[in-house]
Amino acid sequence: QAPELLYAYEDLMASLEAEGLLDRWSERLPSAEEMGERRRAGAGLERPELAVLVAYAKRSLTDALLESPLPDEPWIAEPELRGYFPPAVVERFAHLLDGHPLRRELVATLVANDVVNSLGPTFVSQLVAERTAAPAAVVRAYRIAREATGAVARWQAVEALDAALGDRACYWRLVRGVDALVGATARWWLAHPVHGDATNAVREHRDGLERLEEAMGDLRSQGWCAAAGAEEARLCDAGVPLDVARRHARQPALVHAPDLVDVARITGRDVLDVATAAFTLGDALALEWLEREVDELPAQTRVQRWAVQAVRDDLLEARRVLTCRALEESPGAPPADAAAAALERRGGT
Repeated sequence: QAPELLYAYEDLMASLEAEGLLDRWSERLPSAEEMGERRRAGAGLERPELAVLVAYAKRSLTDALLESPLPDEPWIAEPELRGYFPPAVVERFAHLLDGHPLRRELVATLVANDVVNSLGPTFVSQLVAERTAAPAAVVRAYRIAREATGAVARWQAVEALDAALGDRACYWRLVRGVDALVGATARWWLAHPVHGDATNAVREHRDGLERLEEAMGDLRSQGWCAAAGAEEARLCDAGVPLDVARRHARQPALVHAPDLVDVARITGRDVLDVATAAFTLGDALALEWLEREVDELPAQTRVQRWAVQAVRDDLLEARRVLTCRALEESPGAPPADAAAAALERRGGT
């Protein structure tokens, strides 16, 4: 993916230079002119160069987190500290961990490492630039997304195939599928922040996501199910176990899960009813087609990338608003009927 991310890497290096952390020349990193040459040649950064950026991105993010209240939030700090120390230490001295003199530094370092290791050195910097958000807000949204999607288990299931799966392109497709779900969900939580302890919100959204994932085959159209089944079959032919292949094939639809769970909370309807209404509206209004077309749009520059993402966000928000209004306008109707009535009221077919 390095050639596709050259603008993001350039932005990151410029940001690190502005912070006074990075000297490109001393680290043998390409200058702005060299980056332009690589863009024209369709080349990316090399692994040693990426390794340097990973280290600096972690250092910068750790410093930013230390200047925020995030290391003091118990729902983040406590699991990190318990996971950092050996089990025997935790068993005997758990009551003392909160008083560790380097508690904030440990939490900030562990959390920063986790974000960069999981989604790359530019994930936070891209959202900071695009959304003018604070780094800590992006990290907080990522942590909620990671827990709400069960991402750790998803990554581990894919990584367990690393040695057995000979097709490297297939392996990376599985990894990027999880990355895309976490990234999209983090964007949602950045736009819909939770203040204070996010434990209950994470639990509610994770329960809803798991129900949606299990029922996805019954919620979607025959065309969608056929396409997902074909992807599942391709992965199985490449040696991917059926459960991992099926999860990957259905995973892209879970980008809608945060909106569906939230609309269920607002309307008091079951999340599966909300999903039925949302996907009925999506099929009738060709939202699925629009989303696919947006994904195919060229986005070479940062402005193009932001424009494409803005359209994608608008499509997700449109489905959310339409679904919520349809269910509120027909509170006692079955979800498909509520969607049909909403379309009829608006002159749709």
